[in-house]
This record gives sequence, C-alpha cells and structure tokens, in this order.
Amino acid sequence: MLARYNDGETTDVHRVDLAIDGGDLVISGAGAGIRWPLAEIHLLDRETGLLRLRCGFERDDRLTLAAGDDGAWLIPQCPNFRRTTPGWRRHGKPMLLWGGAAAISVLLLVAVIIPLFSQQVANALPEAFERRLGDAVRGQVLSLLARIENKDAGTDMVCGGGAAALGQAAERLAGHLERPPRVRVSAVNSKIKNALALPGGHILIFRGLLEFAENGDEIAGVLAHEIAHVARRHPLAVAIERANTFLLFGLLIGDVAGGTVIAGLGQVLLGAAYSRAAEREADATAIEILNKAGIRGGPLADLLLRAEEGPEVPALISSHPGAKDRAAAIRRLARGRESAFSGEDWQAVRRACG
Repeated sequence: MLARYNDGETTDVHRVDLAIDGGDLVISGAGAGIRWPLAEIHLLDRETGLLRLRCGFERDDRLTLAAGDDGAWLIPQCPNFRRTTPGWRRHGKPMLLWGGAAAISVLLLVAVIIPLFSQQVANALPEAFERRLGDAVRGQVLSLLARIENKDAGTDMVCGGGAAALGQAAERLAGHLERPPRVRVSAVNSKIKNALALPGGHILIFRGLLEFAENGDEIAGVLAHEIAHVARRHPLAVAIERANTFLLFGLLIGDVAGGTVIAGLGQVLLGAAYSRAAEREADATAIEILNKAGIRGGPLADLLLRAEEGPEVPALISSHPGAKDRAAAIRRLARGRESAFSGEDWQAVRRACG
C-alpha cells in the first residue's frame, strides 16, 4: 500500500510503502526500520477525505494514506484506531502514582518531620518573639470566644475579680521551677470548662472550669499543669507546627503570602491537643511544682476523674491521655499537704467572672 510520510521534524514528505508484519506496520522508503506498533496507531484526522494516522500520543511523525485508500486493510488490525486520548496505562497510571507519592510526602512532612523539629525550633527562639506571638494569639482567642458567645472581646471576656489571687498563685507556683517562666494569668468569661496555655506565658482559666472546680487546690493543680506547658514551651511548639502546616497547605492552594498562618493560630490553639509525651511531661512537672510548694496534688486527680465521668467532658481532658492513668500517677507522686488558697481568696477566684 502506498502512503505519504512526514517525520514531524522537517517539511519533507516521503512516498512510502506500507505492509503489516506481525504486530507492526512497516514503513519503507523514508528511512531504515520505521515500524509502528498496530496497537498504538490511531486516526489523527481526515484531510480532504484522506486518512491521517499517528502512532501513539508523543511522537510527531504522521502518515497519510493514498487517495481512495479507506484503510479497510489496516483498521481492523488497530484496536485503538478511534482513540483520541492517551490510555490509562500510559498516562493515567503514572499520574496517579506520582500524585500518590506526592500526597504521601506531604503527609510524612505534616505528621512526622514538622512535629519532630517544632519543639527544637521553639526552644531556640528568643523569648521576645514568643511574647509578641503570644500577645497576638491571646487576642485572637478572646475575639473568637466573643463571637461564639455574642460578647464584646474588649470588655466582656476578661474578668477583673479574682485575677490578682490567680496571678499571685501562678507566680508562687512558677517560682519553684529552676528557671521560673514569666506567666500572665487571665480569668476568661466563657462557659467552656477549660484552661489554656499560650505562647509567651499566657494562661487562660475559663469561667466554666472555675465553676466546675470544687476547691482551690483543683485550680492550683490546673495552674501547675499549664505552667509546666509554658516552661517547656509546648504552646510555642504547637504554634510553630500548625503554622508550618498552614503555610505548607497555603502554598499548595496558592496562598503564597501565608495569610492563613497567623489568622488561624488562635482557633487552632484553642482546641489544640499536645502529644502524649508532652502531656506526661507536663503532669510530672506539675506534681514537682506542687510538691515543692507543699500543695496537695490529689485534688487535681479528683478533678480529672470527675470531669471524665460527667455528661460533658471538659476540653481540659478530652484530648489528653486517659484520666484514670493520669490520676493514678498524680496520686502516686503527690506529697503536698497544704491548700493553695485561703478561703477568702478561693471565694474571690470562684466569683472572678461575676
């Protein structure tokens, strides 16, 4: 059979002979050894009634059958003659494999590499930077809570009463560490049963937790736990981890300015869960603080168990290791015998938010 052949690199057109040899179409007259696998031959178009053929989707050479040749001798031998797009095996499967590999790489980065280095980075950052970040995040948390509870972030969220007693207790407790961190405690007018440590030494004690606690020693235990997080710079490590994750996904979706990074930290830290290792470290440090201060540690265990058994599990323990195991470890290590607050101070703390 006669045809015209173009190599796709020059404008030269060669008159060639065509023949089927096994599973190939042999093209003679335009160079040595041109063979097109029949399974890869498909129709390119019909030029003025002539059939133009192509081999695969990556080669540039073309073949035009002679006038009057309808390809009846060839078409039945070409199973993909009518195909107009690459097959799954040639293009779809490699794309899926590369896409899967990329997804696994991102997951590995988010789940392993970023958390692994976040604590090391946090330990190396200057305290001045941490304080600035903490101030910004504290404002975001209060604004978020104000929107949720339909309040004014500037006047309705931070409670004035009892704040002095809470702050003094926190300073006394922090002073028993070898390197006392600077802590700044705020009572927050929110029904959430929680306490929260933020970068820069901010500790938020929520009204819901103050009302849930049965005595001042339970709150002192919570304070010691959050002070331990501050001392170990766990909140900063979580902020760095989540910020890097936000930045990574921001870049993936085209947010090259990283606008989602700072904007989302307040919300993330409000519901952040520390690793089990970080929680165990904070518990151990908290009992060390309470023991040195001579304050009873058992009430913290009581609070954890009572919270877990209630109908509404406070955020304080909902994302932490099991309360029973924590309570048992706390009771085993606790040595203090004194109370953290006088009766008058505890009543002031309890009524901090009205």
